[in-house]
Amino acid sequence: MTGRTQGWNGPQLDLTSFMQAGKNYAISAWIRLPAGTADAPVSMSVQRTTAGTTYYEYVTAITANENGWVKLTGEYKLLQPAERIGVYFESFNNPTLAFYMDDFRIEQASDPVPIEIEHDIPNLKDVFADHFILGSSLLVGEIEDPEGPDAQLLKKLTAVIFWGKDDLNTWLRTFPVAVD
Repeated sequence: MTGRTQGWNGPQLDLTSFMQAGKNYAISAWIRLPAGTADAPVSMSVQRTTAGTTYYEYVTAITANENGWVKLTGEYKLLQPAERIGVYFESFNNPTLAFYMDDFRIEQASDPVPIEIEHDIPNLKDVFADHFILGSSLLVGEIEDPEGPDAQLLKKLTAVIFWGKDDLNTWLRTFPVAVD
C-alpha cells in the first residue's frame, strides 16, 4: 500500500455479503514494511454502517517491521445487521507509511467462552470505598448484554462508569452513572 496521505487511508475489503449479524469472525493478514522503514504500528478496523450511521470499530494492531512478515490477527463480532461492512488496514498516526499486506483471511469463529463471575470474593469498589471511588470508562455498545457476565463484573468491581461515544474523533465523557 503506497501513496497514503491520511492516517485512515489503506486497503479495504467489502464484507457485506459475507458477514452475518450475531456471528463471530477471525480476521487476519500478514503485514511487512518496505526496506529502510522504521518499525511502525498497523491496525485493523471495521467500518460498519447500521441504520444509516457509519461506525469505525478498532479490532487490533501490531508493530510491523522491515525484517519479516508479522501476522495481524483479531476477532470481531457483528452485533447488529449492517447495510455495509468492511475491514480495512491503516497506520493512523503515520499517514504516509507504506506497507505490504498479504494472505488476508476471514472465517467464522466459534463464540468465545463466556466469563464466569466469582461471586464469593470481595467487591473492589467496597474494599477501596474509604480511599477512592473505583470506576471504569467504556465506549457505548461495549457491553452487549446489560445482564450478562461483562455487566455483572462491572457492577461487582466499579462504583461509577463513564460512557464514551463510538467515534473516537468526537469521544466525549458524560456524567458518571452509578452502577448499583
